[in-house]
Amino acid sequence: MLRVHVRSPRVNVTTPVPQVNVAAPEVRVDTPPPAIIPPPVVKVNVDSPETADCVSMNSLRKELERYMKHKQTVEVILSVDWGAQSRRYRFGNLVRVEDGIIELNPAPSDETAPGSVIIPLNRIVAVIPTS
Repeated sequence: MLRVHVRSPRVNVTTPVPQVNVAAPEVRVDTPPPAIIPPPVVKVNVDSPETADCVSMNSLRKELERYMKHKQTVEVILSVDWGAQSRRYRFGNLVRVEDGIIELNPAPSDETAPGSVIIPLNRIVAVIPTS
């Protein structure tokens, strides 16, 4: 008896890589354009910061209005010379007080003619109530 051993030959088998081409269908979506909402109009009132001069003038005016309501005689000291004899002060009663001026009815004296004097608020250095 004869025995024959047969072996299978070694064979390297490679399979080719398949080439796959995929084409997706084109999808087109039509949408309305976005709604543009304008920003709201907002009005903002910005108060400018008050300066020291404004605060000082407002305080002086309030003080003068108080003296006028109480009909007090006041002495007004001025920063410049006003009137005859170059006086830097005036005595009298306040007739009116407005934003930028006061009207002073001078106290009767021999030198003054009857009438009133209008004085700008920015020329007043001090106000002294005398009564």
